[in-house]
Amino acid sequence: MQATPGYAEAQIRVLLKDLADSSHNTRIKAVSKFKDYIDKVRPELYDDDVEYLFIGGVGNGKLPNGLLYYAGHGSDKHDGQLKRIAAPVIELISWLISIDMVDSANDRSLGLDGNNIYDNIFYDQFICLSLEELQKMNFHKHILLKDSSDSNRGGSRETALKLLSVLMRDHRDEDGNYDSINEDAKTN
Repeated sequence: MQATPGYAEAQIRVLLKDLADSSHNTRIKAVSKFKDYIDKVRPELYDDDVEYLFIGGVGNGKLPNGLLYYAGHGSDKHDGQLKRIAAPVIELISWLISIDMVDSANDRSLGLDGNNIYDNIFYDQFICLSLEELQKMNFHKHILLKDSSDSNRGGSRETALKLLSVLMRDHRDEDGNYDSINEDAKTN
């Protein structure tokens, strides 16, 4: 495993390709493998690659759907519920925006769960996503449906609430200026 931006981009492409697979086991393994890669390597990433990870893309062999889509993708067979992969993906997003991407003990700002966020490109990109993109996560389904431990299709209530808290506190526009999200904002 390498820390180079090119290798990291390839790992993002593999993850998104595997999340589009019809096999739930393939999707779960992809999430686990990507998390292990980020955790062990702490790769150098480009902003464009992290944006692609979150929202997907078009052209150059990119897949149209990113993590936000898979975190809120509805089940085709179980009306009103989420796909089983939604809970692991929203938990991956939460983990990504919380991980300390630098292995040093310098004083830094604290983010979700008290983890350092100073050099976390995932956090930086996540808090600047548009409301339109964030709606793909279907926060309301994660919060209102049963937790994944009960049905595997209800998402992750606790994680969704944590992410909403981060967004309400830290959301920025694309220029990095504070952009308030209130509880009346449409995030479904």
